[in-house]
Amino acid sequence: MKSYAFRGSGGHAFTPPASQWAPELNLAENEFRTVVDELEERLIHHCERPEIEVRILDFISHAHGPSSAGIAAEMGISPAAVEVHLRQLRRANRIWRQQSGGGGMGWYVSQGGRQFLDDKGGVVWRG
Repeated sequence: MKSYAFRGSGGHAFTPPASQWAPELNLAENEFRTVVDELEERLIHHCERPEIEVRILDFISHAHGPSSAGIAAEMGISPAAVEVHLRQLRRANRIWRQQSGGGGMGWYVSQGGRQFLDDKGGVVWRG
């Protein structure tokens, strides 16, 4: 982004904050961030969250590196929702991702994720 210097009183150069240049953009960014935060909060605290994450984890353990889109399709949830759940599973060290042969990213269950599934009592996903 190009920076412009202005001379204030006393002759000192200053650069006005970006919000003075594009208040509408700043407002839109804040509104977007708020909407995303609210959506994530609803998805994280939704009553099915633990069940769906166990189903996702179990599916990944049987699917050999599925993509995020493939997981969303299999679970019957939106790509945005699956991203929230994958992020939570990744934060809990239950999954990891790696670039697949086709150039996309595939998801895999970590040792911690396998232990979690074992503790849960086995298969949940019925495919």
